[in-house]
Amino acid sequence: MGVTKQLLPFGHSTILGQVIRNALDSNLDEIVVVLGYRAQEIVQRISDAPVKVVINAEFQQGLSSSIRKGLGSIAETLAVMIILADQPLVGREIINALIAEFDKGNRGIIVPVYNNNRGHPVIFAPLYRNELLALQGDIGGKEIVRAHPEDVCEVNVDSEAVICDIDDSDDYQTQLEKGSL
Repeated sequence: MGVTKQLLPFGHSTILGQVIRNALDSNLDEIVVVLGYRAQEIVQRISDAPVKVVINAEFQQGLSSSIRKGLGSIAETLAVMIILADQPLVGREIINALIAEFDKGNRGIIVPVYNNNRGHPVIFAPLYRNELLALQGDIGGKEIVRAHPEDVCEVNVDSEAVICDIDDSDDYQTQLEKGSL
């Protein structure tokens, strides 16, 4: 986009600030924010948030490096939810619905679905930690989801927020408009 999109204004905050607020308002126990490009600039803007910040100096290696860095900063947990920093409309209701489904204990991978399209955030049980740590390049957990269809629970949501992210100025404008509704 030519700018640090995480710091673009969104509502009463920034894109990343809104994502953090949504996570903090949910039933998540711990929130780890992994920063790469322009990390120091972003840290200054989120320093008041009660989150753990981890700097990924290898961010140019892709999304997998951020996943590895984030996982490496936490102890073994009941589960890990990977939330994208450019999806400010994924609210606590969606996050909590995914957590509630995971808590039923039926499946180890929980994926939101809107209109037959899988989206984010995604929950992974501890059994997938090593596979997440082994990811390489600019890919997330999608390959793990594909490799374990028997352990995937799709949670239908009534919000396209789970399939929409902000990659360019048109996406940003669309998300701003939807956020102000």
